[in-house]
Amino acid sequence: MDSLFNMLDTNSNKFYFDESNKKKIIVYHVYKKYQDTYSSHIKKDEFNIGEQLCDFLNTDFENPNSFKTLIKKYGINFFLNLTDIKYSDFPVPAEEYENSLDILINDHKYVFSLFRQDLMLDIEYIFNMNNLEEIKDLTPLQRFQVMTNSDVSSKSLEKIDNDKVRINLSAFEILRDYSNYPMRQDETQRIVSKANINSSYFIECADIIQALLIELLEIAKLNTEIKKCRNCGKFFVPDNRSDEIYCSNIYENGKTCKEIGHFKVQQKLIQENDDLRIYRNVYQKLLLRTRRNPSNTKYARDFELFKDDNNKWRENISKGKSTEKEYIEWLKKQ
Repeated sequence: MDSLFNMLDTNSNKFYFDESNKKKIIVYHVYKKYQDTYSSHIKKDEFNIGEQLCDFLNTDFENPNSFKTLIKKYGINFFLNLTDIKYSDFPVPAEEYENSLDILINDHKYVFSLFRQDLMLDIEYIFNMNNLEEIKDLTPLQRFQVMTNSDVSSKSLEKIDNDKVRINLSAFEILRDYSNYPMRQDETQRIVSKANINSSYFIECADIIQALLIELLEIAKLNTEIKKCRNCGKFFVPDNRSDEIYCSNIYENGKTCKEIGHFKVQQKLIQENDDLRIYRNVYQKLLLRTRRNPSNTKYARDFELFKDDNNKWRENISKGKSTEKEYIEWLKKQ
């Protein structure tokens, strides 16, 4: 495998997909600072198939620190192809590198943010996160094929560009077979049958979008799923069981969502149920007072104001402007 990697152009990123072990090996450039320069080093890492895609989905590109975390993990070269930033010589002066990093994060974040939004829409369809009845019996790969060969709206997949990807197997024809004409449901199997991809293959590209789209196809082909953690809300690919609902990311105190997610969710439900119980008690109290005194316009007005104010409280809590504790204290005063 190393010899095959060495045959590839060292100026771009290389990927080796090992489907039997559900692993992806990446050879890429990272920059390390030494005195007043940043030097490029070739690095080879092994990831679970889907890990890089989920890391991208979980990045908040409006948050510089979140974006920097992604860049630190995968190297800045993964992202430069979508910008006009170029490095012609190595090592790179520290000022030039740090300036390029700031430009990438501040001036180009919208490109990655928009692609992330489009990618999420397609992923919701491919993995049926909205529980659509008409596609519930299809596999992720079948939904992928339906999306790319029908009138189903596809956002991210429209950005596939074969000229930006070098693949050493001609069997990888699935990416070349897109069309815009509507497709009947009974044609699904015909299209799915074209997904004849070998169990291991190399790709080479300098475009993060192409790399992520190929990984999305790979996840679908392996009949695995992308899920949202029920505790932290981040995207993840289950490690073993397809019914996993918590991810392996560290959540708090060194514990992962998988370790404490169930407790946290139950704790939240208990709190929400307690809030709801107090709200209902106040609501019923004011409602009964109004009905028992139909001629008292003040009671009726107070009841309507309570409902309006309650909606405002819930909205402020969702926006982080108020806390649940403050809300409960307000309810108890009504």
